[in-house]
Amino acid sequence: MRSFAVLDDLGGLLMEPLRVMDLFAGCGGFAEGFRTYAADELEGRQAFRIVAAVEFDRAAVKTFKANHQAAAALWLDVAAFDPYPFVGQIDVIAGGPFSHGFSGFGNEQGDDPRRRLWEDYTRVVAVVRPKIFVLENVDRFATSDEYGRLEEAVQPGGPLSDYTLARGILNSADYGVPQARRRFIVIGTHKSLDSAVPLPAPTHAEHPSVEGSPSLFADSSTLLPWNPVDAVFDRPMQMTIGGTNLPERHDSDGITGPFRTSLDHS
Repeated sequence: MRSFAVLDDLGGLLMEPLRVMDLFAGCGGFAEGFRTYAADELEGRQAFRIVAAVEFDRAAVKTFKANHQAAAALWLDVAAFDPYPFVGQIDVIAGGPFSHGFSGFGNEQGDDPRRRLWEDYTRVVAVVRPKIFVLENVDRFATSDEYGRLEEAVQPGGPLSDYTLARGILNSADYGVPQARRRFIVIGTHKSLDSAVPLPAPTHAEHPSVEGSPSLFADSSTLLPWNPVDAVFDRPMQMTIGGTNLPERHDSDGITGPFRTSLDHS
């Protein structure tokens, strides 16, 4: 998403923010990343606007609504979601289908129905036809038969044949996050755009001064070292969550929270 030139023909990108739908939205982390994204080209203007979200967990929907009040946050299974009212209303679809069927912490059983939740994601994409879609999952998804089926979907005659894919396993530490977390990222670009949106170039590396240090897209000499986790935990503990809103401790739907750090694991 660094190269806004790729998106110039969305129609006045620098004038209006891109409209985002978040599937498997959780409490809104993916959506928050889009909402808070800033680029020098925009001179402080908003790049993305969160329009809609779909999430199965009611407590997560409550938190999502608290932080994205203008969005239509829908509490339902994505399999039951009717995307047709959003045709022509969405520029970007983002989401991370449930990953437990692929995760090394699970059994990775081929008959786990959660392994096929990506189909609900692509069903929505095929109907809404956004200019861009971003799909996230654990790294094991990249070598699964299920991802092979997703690749088939973009082949001629497939439901997503008018999209071009950029994909790769990215490590959050390579982007300044003080945590090493590998995730498989797929970015689909509609072929009506002049060129495909690439995977983002890393800004950090574990050993940036070492020749041949893995950097994927950039000269290692231009990268910063990974941020250590003590950069977070050495700071005084904050009892409030800056910039994040949570539901009241008890609301009319019986959802509890938020909780202070001192109450956790008690």
